[in-house]
Amino acid sequence: MKTPLLAFSLLALALTSACDRRDDPENSPTPEAAIADTASAPASDPTAALPTDANADGTAPAATPANDDALALGLLAAVDDHEIQAAQQAKSKQVSAAVMDYASMMEKQHTDNLVETKSLGALADTPEVQAMKEKGASDLAELGKLSGKEYETAYVDAMVKGHTEVLALIDGRLLSLASLGPVRDHLSKTREHVMAHLEAARKLQGAPPA
Repeated sequence: MKTPLLAFSLLALALTSACDRRDDPENSPTPEAAIADTASAPASDPTAALPTDANADGTAPAATPANDDALALGLLAAVDDHEIQAAQQAKSKQVSAAVMDYASMMEKQHTDNLVETKSLGALADTPEVQAMKEKGASDLAELGKLSGKEYETAYVDAMVKGHTEVLALIDGRLLSLASLGPVRDHLSKTREHVMAHLEAARKLQGAPPA
């Protein structure tokens, strides 16, 4: 009867020793090991979730303003395009020979000018350029409602008014925008043509009926 009791006591002692070793601080991970485990983990990149075109602080990049030379060319091209369309409209109407000749001159010279304008660089397409195009289209649509002598008179009046405004645009805005020599030279040459077109239109205003 003593042998089983002794065996039971030894078993209890063994279990107690095992529990003591499990709770021993020596068997816990050391601070150095914990630091090493943390250092081995891949660091998260705070910019990884940002859009590819965002700044480092998460804000959207600033919009790039239109180049001044491109804006000057874009506005000038809008003028040329409008005058070409107006000339083509006039040629489709029953106008006098003098006004027909004027419209043909306008179509050719503004077409040549537009080609040269495009050759000098990119044309900006800003809200300002779009507004000019829309106004030109609206004015042309209203003019197109007329016919005969009424149309001819309105067309010539529009040429005087329009070229006066273009001269003011070149002097007051386009030349101040342009920084490249070739662009400034082109604007100066265009100004001479616009002045000649204005003087020719003024003569038509005072010319006797054909």
